[in-house]
Amino acid sequence: MKNWKKFLIKRVMPAMMLLVLAAFAPSTAQAQTSAGGSKSSDTGVISPKSKVQSPKSEAAASADGVVLSSNPKSKTQNPKSDGLQAIINSCAAAVEDLAKTRILVEALERENGLLKERIETEKRTSGVLLELNETRKAEAVSLRETVAAKNETIVAKDGVIAAQDKLIETLKKKKTSPLKRIQDVLIGVALFALFR
Repeated sequence: MKNWKKFLIKRVMPAMMLLVLAAFAPSTAQAQTSAGGSKSSDTGVISPKSKVQSPKSEAAASADGVVLSSNPKSKTQNPKSDGLQAIINSCAAAVEDLAKTRILVEALERENGLLKERIETEKRTSGVLLELNETRKAEAVSLRETVAAKNETIVAKDGVIAAQDKLIETLKKKKTSPLKRIQDVLIGVALFALFR
């Protein structure tokens, strides 16, 4: 809103001042009045001093801004009032433009407010998405560590199974037959008999 006020002060006020100065400044070209622009007639104009005036006195009277006419329907024209009316019209137009500008400024401010809310929402969404991304990265790392630990466990179990297989093979080789056992028992009995 501050920027719009500065804009209006910088742009609209100088234009209004130029309009006022142009309206009240002396013009180089005199506007023609009805008496000066028309052909002189043979009929004179009645004034309070004399009943009949010449066409020259009529032109002099019109130069003063007052037109006296024998026609009662004609109205008195004043260039100053026309200039004043032009100033009033231009001021009214400027006021109307200012009112429309204020409406547009309010609409822009509402739009800016909505855009700020949207930006805040986007910031919060970005924060949540960053947290989710970090969580997913940590989860992926932990899953990799879990898979590595499972692989190590599988390798260790394979080692235990291989060791048990070797032990089974060794025990199979050491297993004695029944005749050899009987032989071992007889040797034991004979030794026992000798030592007795």
